[in-house]
Amino acid sequence: MKALRSADGLAFAALILGALALGWAPIGLRFSDAGPVATAFWRFVIGFPFILAIALGEARLTPPPAPGASWRDWTGPAALGGIAFALDFALWHPALTLTSVTNATLFSNFAPIVVVILVWIFLRKAPPALFLVGLGLALTGSCLLAFFGAEGRADRASRLLGDLLAIGTAFWYALYMLAMRQARAKGRAFAVMSVVTLIGAGVLFVVSRLLGETLLPQSPQGWAAVISLGLVCQVVAQCAVTFSLGRIEAAPAAVMLTLQPIAAAIMAWVLFDERLSASMLAAAALTLIGVVTAQLAHLRAAPRRA
Repeated sequence: MKALRSADGLAFAALILGALALGWAPIGLRFSDAGPVATAFWRFVIGFPFILAIALGEARLTPPPAPGASWRDWTGPAALGGIAFALDFALWHPALTLTSVTNATLFSNFAPIVVVILVWIFLRKAPPALFLVGLGLALTGSCLLAFFGAEGRADRASRLLGDLLAIGTAFWYALYMLAMRQARAKGRAFAVMSVVTLIGAGVLFVVSRLLGETLLPQSPQGWAAVISLGLVCQVVAQCAVTFSLGRIEAAPAAVMLTLQPIAAAIMAWVLFDERLSASMLAAAALTLIGVVTAQLAHLRAAPRRA
């Protein structure tokens, strides 16, 4: 029992580390002097060899999730996940250059809600009533946050466009989550992540070239930014979250991951003086409460449906 509690404590510590590390993502982008999509490309490229090395070790030490499954059974969903993950970044990184770190990070956390809505539409699985309450709170808070954040600003149109792009990322991340569920049913965690990272890097390279962005960082600070994103967000955060989710239940994990926008907002306040007014703080809190309520409602109801 003592060993079990120790393992749970280690998993929660890893999850907190992962959530805080993910909070660096929007901050690192602000220090990059490559294009926003190109910066995401470098994040994937720099993280790939480390994730691949972990995947090779994982293959030697752990059995596959489904006995007898071959790589052909999970690479298709993993490739789809890589495309969706890349398109998520192709919207989110430009959004971060247009709106505040807080808005862009909070709105991108709508992805779990979008997953439930897609399941509701296509699989006819209605969510519990509490989920709808959480959805209503999150939507109300996000609308208020966008309104208060853009109010009285000369760049109001740009900030609203950034907010819309950030909300749009939720769809692609939701598709990524659904694809990952399929891939992880047959494939090991880091093997799947390796394919996702490799495919995602290719898609981001193409999108960056189509947009005519600056591909290479232009200064030591720019290179430091993309290297930090690759190591902190793609390697440390992804590995920590993947490790923890195999050892603790999904409901508390979903709540702990909401530390990401909080960490990002605090760092943006300290580094970029992105101060939040009282009305924006209230709207952000309402959004966060709605997201957590919706996630917990769905996760608690899921075992009863199984």
